[in-house]
Amino acid sequence: MKNISLLLCGSFLIIANAARADTLWVPGTITIATNETILITAFNVDDGPVELTLLLDGVDISFTPFVLQPQISPLVFALTGPHSLFVTNSSGDTSSSSSVTFQRMKNSPIRTIIVTAGGSTNFINVATGRTIQLFPPMGNAQTILVQPPGSTNWLTFPIYSSGYPSPAITGPATIAVAPSPTGIATALSYYFTDEVVQFPPGGLLTVPAPVLQVNIQKSYDLTNWMDIATFHTDAESKAFYRLQMLQ
Repeated sequence: MKNISLLLCGSFLIIANAARADTLWVPGTITIATNETILITAFNVDDGPVELTLLLDGVDISFTPFVLQPQISPLVFALTGPHSLFVTNSSGDTSSSSSVTFQRMKNSPIRTIIVTAGGSTNFINVATGRTIQLFPPMGNAQTILVQPPGSTNWLTFPIYSSGYPSPAITGPATIAVAPSPTGIATALSYYFTDEVVQFPPGGLLTVPAPVLQVNIQKSYDLTNWMDIATFHTDAESKAFYRLQMLQ
């Protein structure tokens, strides 16, 4: 096994702008740019997010009641752009102080697929040895199916309604997001764990301010670079960072 260590001073590490936290006061719109991801950390509303109407590019992805069941850990929802998310109170009452708390990230490995009612099924192939980490779906979660290796059956994903954190699956497997007959679309966000160095669902959200978003980038020609890892850390002026690559 090769062990390659690289010692970097903080000033030379490729560091993106600090992660930015925002609050949307309902009703309102969150615009998500290309190569931008938002992490929704809280729906601040009476009786939970089921009381809100969410329109992603005008398509209804409002929550089904399962999200109000007790959760062992807080749910974090993700959406990668380009998209526009409009949020309003289902009752139409604009006098309440409903809000959505979220963070913005650039060039994250998170991907979002959207399947609308009457649309085509979207398939995610998880290769042998790769692991996919799912975020809680927004909209209708009952349309998410999984096909184990060697099986011709599609199984309903036994997720979220039990109150446990978002699941991860190691391939080979195929995940399907099917059209919903209810008219509520499904937005599913995910990432592959081999594309990140440190990306715990809660770890991005609990680091005290000031926070730095650190991107590790890869290039084949020293001109075009792409992010292969994203994590957050304290902004410590005297800190050193070491990148270790094992083969």
